[in-house]
Amino acid sequence: FLFPGMCRVYHFVTAALLVVFIAWVDPARAELDPQQVEVLKAIQDLSDHPFGPNWENWVNNTDPCEDGWAGVLCTGDQTSVRSLTRFSCDLEGALPATLIHFVDLEELDLSENELTSIPDISGLNKLRVINLRHNDITTSFSVAAMTNLEQIDLIGNPLKTVPTGLTGCSKLETVYMGETEITTFPAVQAGQLPALTLLELSGNRLVTFPSVTEATNLLELYLDDCGITNVPTSIEKLAKLTYLHMNENAIHGPFPHALTSLKKVVELDMQSCHITSLDAEINKLTTLKRLNINNNDLVTLPETLFSMSNLNDLSIRENKITHLPNPATVTLTKLRRLDASFNALTGIPSVLAKLEALETLILSNNELSQDATSTLTSLSPLFSKSLTGLYLGNTEPEKEEHVNKLHGPLPTIINDFSPVGEMELFANMMSGPLPDLSGTKFSLKIQGNHFRCTDSGGNPDWCDTSETVNCGVCAPLPILKSVAPKRVNVKGNEVITLTGEKFESSEELQCSYHYKKGGVTNVLGTFASATQIHCPTIELGSAQDVRVFVANYGTDWSKDWVGLTFYKNKSSNQLWILGVVLGCVGFTAIVILGVFFYQKKRKRQSVGIPLEDREPTLIQSEEGSYAKLHEGDVQIVQQQQRRIS
Repeated sequence: FLFPGMCRVYHFVTAALLVVFIAWVDPARAELDPQQVEVLKAIQDLSDHPFGPNWENWVNNTDPCEDGWAGVLCTGDQTSVRSLTRFSCDLEGALPATLIHFVDLEELDLSENELTSIPDISGLNKLRVINLRHNDITTSFSVAAMTNLEQIDLIGNPLKTVPTGLTGCSKLETVYMGETEITTFPAVQAGQLPALTLLELSGNRLVTFPSVTEATNLLELYLDDCGITNVPTSIEKLAKLTYLHMNENAIHGPFPHALTSLKKVVELDMQSCHITSLDAEINKLTTLKRLNINNNDLVTLPETLFSMSNLNDLSIRENKITHLPNPATVTLTKLRRLDASFNALTGIPSVLAKLEALETLILSNNELSQDATSTLTSLSPLFSKSLTGLYLGNTEPEKEEHVNKLHGPLPTIINDFSPVGEMELFANMMSGPLPDLSGTKFSLKIQGNHFRCTDSGGNPDWCDTSETVNCGVCAPLPILKSVAPKRVNVKGNEVITLTGEKFESSEELQCSYHYKKGGVTNVLGTFASATQIHCPTIELGSAQDVRVFVANYGTDWSKDWVGLTFYKNKSSNQLWILGVVLGCVGFTAIVILGVFFYQKKRKRQSVGIPLEDREPTLIQSEEGSYAKLHEGDVQIVQQQQRRIS
């Protein structure tokens, strides 16, 4: 009565709140289209486990939009589905034809299921994303009317043809159709697919390069394992192409020259294409950062490869390369990773010392055969710069080819390596005692070599406590059990057979012949069996006393070599000449007496001792291990000869 204006305001506010309340409680205003609810239920029925964890809130008498069914997103007014995501939900069979009722659908993701067919969805012109990756769909469909389509993913479906109308989708940006059964891709005409930036067709039997060079905005092209035999010159039209993958194709010849016209390419993968040589103009790819030409038939590389100033990752593994070029000028200043493993390099290429930015060098499974000291010394200039990963081991040491055989002792120069790095030298042929590496900070793997055990029969104590060095199993000293080397014939060649134990199967097992009067001859032995070593015979000349040592190459002679003595008789020719000279003197009595005493002396010296029939006792002396023969077994021919080895 006193404030009539305030009453009018009160009634207006009350009426407004009532309208809002009615709208909130009125289910008809927020209810999902019943037809779309039925479509969702039909899709749920395709699952082997419709009530499993993937569907736990898909409950009858609830609203998919209001109650937030998993994988369902609706429009703002909650009346229509705009996104459906049901990947890996065990869906099987054909999608229902009623899918067409999703008139506002923008994104459809039914990937990783077992769907066999998709109905006509050409009327869903709001679709932006179709993801049906890894299903069993065999029949294609039309996308001609999908003017808003931006991405389509059909990877891993046994489709025989590309969806019709695909090249007419002006907003299409990415196409994933790898690992299907298509044999051709529709030719892209000038002006078509103007928005296309990525095309994935790997794993199809295309045979010929697809006619897509008119898609001039293409940035990424994936054509791995397509049976492609050549590259057309028209590829130069793809002026914006930055990623090209053509692994496992059938080039069978030189590197395609047309590829050198790609002015913007950053990553080029041409692995397993049977490429026989690289184009000398490959340095025209001035923007290239990563080049993968693994597993081809390359024997050499062009010098121009080492003038690619932006290249930072070069993979040339599993080729037949025997050496790397060493041009006077190297501008490969950004190269950080070089993988040249599984080639036929016999030495450390000189050019490596010029790669000052190199961080990772992989030369595993080549044919490096130098001693470890000279090998690591040649790489030491990189130790103080950027190198943090050095790999010279053998990841597949059982192979007969492509096996590194670095030998000799482990050099102390490895202590100059990066403290945060990793070095692999495993499964080579290094030997000798292990130096003290207890202070090593970087990761060092040296297992699988022939480093000698300590006197206690194991690795040094620091090997067991080190957190950075993997020493592996040490090699015990060989033990010779036979002190009488036997001459035998092996495959037409005369050899000396030594019998013992703890011999190791090593291609650098060395037999060393030490002459009593000086001189040494070293030859490679052969691992005949677990208990026998074959040493090739050598021309001993007039030598009487030759000590034969056996051990792995590069071991410490004073500790790691074991030996025995091999006797060779004096030449009978010398004695015959002496007899003739004495006979010419004419003094019959003196000659007869001289011959008598001479022959007696000759018999003692030349008969030799059949040690193989004895059981000598092995004793130690300052000169090494010897066999002591029991008294009475042999005739002492000289008073001072108290021990016969």
